[in-house]
Amino acid sequence: MYQIDCSKICTGIRVQSTSDTSRFAELEFVFQPIQHSTTEDLVAYELLSKVLSQSGDCYENSDFFEDVDNELIKKIVVAQVQFINKMFTEQSHLISLNITFDCLLDSEFVDSVIEQSSRTIAFEVNSTTFESMNDCVLRNLAKLRRAGHQLWLDDFSIEHSTASSTFGHLVWDSIKIDRCYLFDNALYPNKISSDILKLKPHTKNGVIFDGVETELHYQYLRHSEISLQGYLISYPLDWHSIDRTKTDKKQEVGCGYW
Repeated sequence: MYQIDCSKICTGIRVQSTSDTSRFAELEFVFQPIQHSTTEDLVAYELLSKVLSQSGDCYENSDFFEDVDNELIKKIVVAQVQFINKMFTEQSHLISLNITFDCLLDSEFVDSVIEQSSRTIAFEVNSTTFESMNDCVLRNLAKLRRAGHQLWLDDFSIEHSTASSTFGHLVWDSIKIDRCYLFDNALYPNKISSDILKLKPHTKNGVIFDGVETELHYQYLRHSEISLQGYLISYPLDWHSIDRTKTDKKQEVGCGYW
């Protein structure tokens, strides 16, 4: 069992074992921008977790999240929602965060998230955890949408994803393409264009390409009326960088430059 402590880190949380207090990990919340391909306007920030070991060294986020159960993931999601409420008092930019399909099987968890959310959030549902759509998942997805939140299908693999069977049940607000897709198809621009057209009927706001990391990726996608995310666009930013950006914008408004 693990408990969440929000008092140790002002821009994140500490996850600590209840049975062994020497076992803990510190998670700093960071934000990776997602921008429109043609206008370069900011579409959203994805809230990510930068994981620190108990020695203070960074290690792979995937290693940490592979070792935790769904109950801990739910606690982290609730802590992320609370952080968003506290730090983003204005509905200035959309924030997205990740949940699993297993989380959507827990109606009490979904009700708790809705109750504690004071602003619109885009929930990225990880397609790699999808097994089968059922009435409980559909009801909870509908609850989130009625509460004003967005639903994104995350890590979608065009060639291999079983999550495509969700297309008969709901239209996603956005579909985020798995980061490996661009590396596998970078030399096939016609296929990229064709796949974008295939997915657009299943999404309200369009397609997001994750893993944009080279100029070649960017040149293929920049005129496609989609959204882009990746290291070429921006590395994840810490809260202080986001806060400074917001302050700079307010100053520009005051000076008549915005």
